[in-house]
Amino acid sequence: MSKAAEENLNLEDLWFRYKRKGDNAARKQLIVHFAPLVNYVVGRLAMGLPSYVDRDDLLSYGVIGLMDAVSRFEPERGLKFETYAIPRIRGSIIDGLRKADWVPRRTREKVKRYEKAYVELTAALGREPTDEELQQELNLSEPQYHKLMTEVGWLSLQSLDELIGIGKEGEEVSLAEMLPDEDTPQPGVNLLQEEELKNLAQAIAALPQREKFVISLYYYNGLTVKEISQVLEVSEPRVSQIHGKALLRLRRNLLQLRE
Repeated sequence: MSKAAEENLNLEDLWFRYKRKGDNAARKQLIVHFAPLVNYVVGRLAMGLPSYVDRDDLLSYGVIGLMDAVSRFEPERGLKFETYAIPRIRGSIIDGLRKADWVPRRTREKVKRYEKAYVELTAALGREPTDEELQQELNLSEPQYHKLMTEVGWLSLQSLDELIGIGKEGEEVSLAEMLPDEDTPQPGVNLLQEEELKNLAQAIAALPQREKFVISLYYYNGLTVKEISQVLEVSEPRVSQIHGKALLRLRRNLLQLRE
């Protein structure tokens, strides 16, 4: 028997012992086995967050998400545990950051000012304002504006997850979880989620091409900010700016579709 087949057999036994017999020792073994998923998610998220966010905090929040995923997972549905767990680990980290109120008040105020200028210019011009027009409206230098757009990305990371929707039994559903995986069946998708998926597809389709591309690479293909910067041949801060603008547009588009 190959090593992979042996490992799968062992995992099946662990799931059986935990889910059917309530064996807590098996549960602990499952958590240890899948712990690298937490490092994977933290590694991806950390690249888009400011340096003052403590990585150990992210890991702690992620472990909580992993433990919850192990508890809720239903092996008989035929879904890969990794597919099920990664969005929940990510959601747990973002929820932990939100509760810790990690974004400084000054940053929140600057982002609100940007959002207000964006809405007002869109109404006045009858189209999406350019970066240059927003920079001028906000009376910022180019470096100041680029820094602001990175901060928009940080804040959008949590605000969009708050906005996306509610899953079955009242559990929160994150953006990453709402994005469909064509290779994976979705037996747990209910009518509310189906509607949200339609709205999300429309909101993404309305994005400018480059922003749509970044969203696709980040959420569908699992690329990091560094990897996306290499694909697009731009700097990592620029990728964060594009990502931030895309999330802001998505957030607005989703709100409009719900009205």
